[in-house]
Amino acid sequence: MSTITLYPLGNADSYRIDLPGKQKLLFDFADMRNPNDPKDKRADLPAELRADLKAAGRTSYDVVAFTHFDNDHVCGAASFFWLEHASKYQGEGRVKIDELWVPAWAITETRNDLCDDGKIMQAEARYRLKNGARVRVFSRPAKLEAWLNDNGLTLASRQALITDAGRYVPGWEADNPKGLEFFVHSPFGSRQDDGTYADPNQNCLVFQATFRDGGSATRALLMGDTTYECIADFVRITKYHSNTARLEWDVMKLPHHSSWKSLGPDKGANETTPDPLVAELYETYG
Repeated sequence: MSTITLYPLGNADSYRIDLPGKQKLLFDFADMRNPNDPKDKRADLPAELRADLKAAGRTSYDVVAFTHFDNDHVCGAASFFWLEHASKYQGEGRVKIDELWVPAWAITETRNDLCDDGKIMQAEARYRLKNGARVRVFSRPAKLEAWLNDNGLTLASRQALITDAGRYVPGWEADNPKGLEFFVHSPFGSRQDDGTYADPNQNCLVFQATFRDGGSATRALLMGDTTYECIADFVRITKYHSNTARLEWDVMKLPHHSSWKSLGPDKGANETTPDPLVAELYETYG
């Protein structure tokens, strides 16, 4: 039976997916607990993940996906994972990543306020993309092509490692034998290029995950820190393509820690009025 385990981390994200075929996928990693505070009820994330891996006889995850590199989605990752780009991030006890998933924004962003762990994981994602292995990048904005060209590469040479919105993730297509399929809703390369989406939250990973166990299908929307503009866009586009089955959900990972910014343009005094397409996603397809 497939399971999703969500960790109580305060205002931060991390969850684990386990499949009947023993595959393990981890989405985000934020070690936010204060070990010196006995009243801190947040999970000891490294300890819980290591205990689970040990029980499964594993030293790696099949997939580790970072929806984006803000601190509340990546804190402590550089101390936990075995990273390929530098020997100081390697050694006994570190957990390996068989395939790393990141949005294109994580490759191209150059903002000065990227947290330390975010900078290190960005270096890892860039290293893997340069090497052409064990990484998947989502969306292909012009900035990604420019970054590849600046590093002596071409978009065509890395095409097999890049997946756009509106597609299945390779290896996780419909009815694959693993029993889990991933359909990509976001990010949009075009919206980065035209300047509509200008921050990591608007360009984070958003998937519909469909679990197929025993002949039944359970759909989960994995929403990262996406904003209402992005939600409205992918609902509109999905409806336009008469593909509303991709909006259906049984499980919803609420976006942006339930922030009003994932509902509509204005924060209400007591209640935020959602964008109509956001309301439709919650009220019609759930």
